Amino acid sequence: ALALLSLRPLRLTAEDIVDLKDQVELRLSRHFYDLAALAPQDAEAYARMRSVAWQRYGLDLLDGGLPAGSLAQGLDVIDVMRNVHLLATQYCYSLHQQFFTQASNQGEAKIRTITVEHLAASIRVHGYGVINTAVNYSVGFIKRKLEVVAEFLADESVKSRLLADKQWMQGRSCYTWARGVESAKIIRRLGAGRDGVSFLDKLRQVVSQIGNSLGYVRMVRTAGMRSMAGSLDFLEAAPWLGRRDEGPDGMTNEFLEAAESTGSDVAVKEAAHLADVAARSVRRCFEASTDHLNLLADVFTKALARPQGGGVAPRLFHLLVPVLGCCFLDALLFGRELLAKRAVTPTGAKGDAVLFDDGFAVGVAFVLRVFGLERDFQSLHWFQTEIADSDVAVGRAREAAGLPFQDSQRSAAQAAADRRALLSAELGHLAAAMEAASALFGAHAVESPAPEEPGPAADTGDDAAGD
Repeated sequence: ALALLSLRPLRLTAEDIVDLKDQVELRLSRHFYDLAALAPQDAEAYARMRSVAWQRYGLDLLDGGLPAGSLAQGLDVIDVMRNVHLLATQYCYSLHQQFFTQASNQGEAKIRTITVEHLAASIRVHGYGVINTAVNYSVGFIKRKLEVVAEFLADESVKSRLLADKQWMQGRSCYTWARGVESAKIIRRLGAGRDGVSFLDKLRQVVSQIGNSLGYVRMVRTAGMRSMAGSLDFLEAAPWLGRRDEGPDGMTNEFLEAAESTGSDVAVKEAAHLADVAARSVRRCFEASTDHLNLLADVFTKALARPQGGGVAPRLFHLLVPVLGCCFLDALLFGRELLAKRAVTPTGAKGDAVLFDDGFAVGVAFVLRVFGLERDFQSLHWFQTEIADSDVAVGRAREAAGLPFQDSQRSAAQAAADRRALLSAELGHLAAAMEAASALFGAHAVESPAPEEPGPAADTGDDAAGD
């Protein structure tokens, strides 16, 4: 095949000339165009074939210029952006695998998922500029949720309990599990909403919603990089393209300068300018300046650093994290139990059937970063606490759903031991998730586990300081 393609044009008659390479290029270009028009979702595959044809056979195939498509597009990035509040409330985020799954309490047979591939395919259709718009939508949503967190912390009853916890921590090396459970019980007495969910659990949901919206921002940036990844080969072959310079606009225009130096016409100069813009866009997509999570954290941190931006109440948020963590682990275990039961038979219990919910860890890490309380939370050493069988009580989520603590076939002691093992395992997973989430904001929420020093016995939460 290579020998035939390398042949010179053949003269059949005085007027007829046949160029085998030109005929192959024409037929393949037409064939790829027709197939891409019939199945737009395969346009990317045909683009790869054109690249292979050029690299292996030297065939210069024409690009049909058709818009890209995908069968795996799923929810459009613009639809998700406009309904970011629904994404934050109805979906659960996976930190390491970067996808969302729908947390439904209706028992449907099918659930929706949102992956990076879905967003990348949507960005190819709408363009890279949609990323900044998606970030702006998320900023407004996060701002409103942070106001809810600050309002909850400003409540006098909540503040008094957190101040009591702060006084209780003096002289102790670790915030115990029992203390967190006891504080959760006291704060839950403040009341509940019309749906019967306590204000403490609503705050836990708000923190998870903040984390979910930040996870969406991270997924959008990853999808943008993935959509631009196909152009990296061209920049690696020409590392001088699209680089920053110390000029007036901070950018170089190699193609345009080369076109002007050769005295090219206007059309060539315009094409050269577009090539420079495209090269800069690809490089900008992978620069640290597009790390939106760090940028958001810096923006909100500076806003709260102003005299009118914060107060004493937000400085106590780190003491509320163990309380929220106890509620979160209880709700997570209950959600997994519902998911396991719905896989066998429909159940009428109220609650979200979930397998994971890393949005809580991301939200907590973000709020700690914004309030500047990372080291204060580390000093609690809450993740190093041990859960005793006596600390395990009926889960609040199970109690709200009207379900018993243990099955009739198991003893109470065995059920308590099993629940303690599950809570201990999930506490370790939460610590790892928070450490990974804190790394996204340029901080570390969890120190390396150190050997525990002998200290006072685990508190049951009934001392006078806590009451």
